[in-house]
Amino acid sequence: MNLTDIVTRASAVRLPQSRIAELSGLHKSTVERTLNGKTDPLHKTLERMEKAVVQEELRLRDYLVGLHGTPGADHDAAA
Repeated sequence: MNLTDIVTRASAVRLPQSRIAELSGLHKSTVERTLNGKTDPLHKTLERMEKAVVQEELRLRDYLVGLHGTPGADHDAAA
C-alpha cells in the first residue's frame, strides 16, 4: 500500500492521525509529517501505518458484521 492509499483508506474509516500513531507505535509527529507529505517515509514506517489502517478496517468490519450479520448470508435458509 502506498502513501496515497493509506491516506484514502484512513479517511474512509475516519481514522485520525492520533489513532494511526497509537496503533502503529509511531510518534504522532512522524505520522503527521508523513501524511502531510513533509517527509520521505521509510518503507517500515509505511508498513506500520498500513497495518494500523488495516487493523481499524477489520475492527469496523467485525463491528458491522456483529450488528447486521454477514453480507449475503441467507438468514432464512434454516427455516
